[in-house]
Amino acid sequence: MNTTSADQSTSTLQELVDVISELEGASDRGELQRIVCRAARRITEADGAAYIVRDGKQCHYAEEDSEAPLWKGSFFPMGECISGWTMVYRQAVAVSDIVLDDRLRPQMYEPTYVQSMAMVPIRSTAPVGAIGVYWDRTHIPSKAQLSGLQALADATAVALENASLNAYVLIDSLSGLYNRRGFFARGAERVTANSECNLGTSLAFASLEGIQQFNDENGYEAGDDAIRRTGVALQSACASDAVIGRIAGNVFAVCGSETSLPTENADELERMVAETMPGSTEQLGLTIGVASAPAGAAVDLDGLVATANRAMYERRHGRPPSVENQIARSSSRH
Repeated sequence: MNTTSADQSTSTLQELVDVISELEGASDRGELQRIVCRAARRITEADGAAYIVRDGKQCHYAEEDSEAPLWKGSFFPMGECISGWTMVYRQAVAVSDIVLDDRLRPQMYEPTYVQSMAMVPIRSTAPVGAIGVYWDRTHIPSKAQLSGLQALADATAVALENASLNAYVLIDSLSGLYNRRGFFARGAERVTANSECNLGTSLAFASLEGIQQFNDENGYEAGDDAIRRTGVALQSACASDAVIGRIAGNVFAVCGSETSLPTENADELERMVAETMPGSTEQLGLTIGVASAPAGAAVDLDGLVATANRAMYERRHGRPPSVENQIARSSSRH
């Protein structure tokens, strides 16, 4: 190996080490895709990179990092694009001149600068996507660049698998909401985000009343459906950035900013949830306790949950919630 090749391999290795750390910290699929595109360009010194997702029999060009627009947002049949070929045959491909390769559709490239390209599958068995890189000239990528690109795809596959596993252990399988662990993990992130944006934090603690008798009279399948409908109703009543969890059998919690929850008034929130719950029955009811911490206050999520829980019990037993049970004043941050 000559000095240039050795230096290139060392640079690629360091790039991969850095990007693996970035992938582990990605907050969602979109951020992961952007990280991959940026890294693919750096590793291969390409003029553009694309992240392609397999969507049934379609290839979805989900993200790109490019000197000029490529195909972001477009869908192409698997059999009509090189990314589909890469996924079907589970092979990497490098094309030094797009005009000379009959696997490519010239009309797809005519609006772009692309003259040469390389594509690798994400996951060697049953690929879930592909990473493409593109040059504005005829070009043959080095062995180190292709190896680095495939290593990036392999790291991406691992990151996707880990993200799926992490999501699974944080999600309640019945309701599709966060479970207790997921709620406290994501709720803590919501509290931090509120603080950074100088927003107050609101929390609602809700109990689906009458569920045991409902199960006895209607069966557990009907009870499970009632749990699911309650979750959907809470999602409908709250803003999309609110963190909603089923933290016990018939107990739900919602953590959001002062704007995520529609109101700090429990009566109003109960009414809104009831209105959005399809097929509601007189056998069931939702009792909600609320608590809040103003902007600038140090927030303890556990303490806020406990405060809202007490407020819920006071409402259940017909007592008006005390002022201290409406406003949480904590000195520590969760």
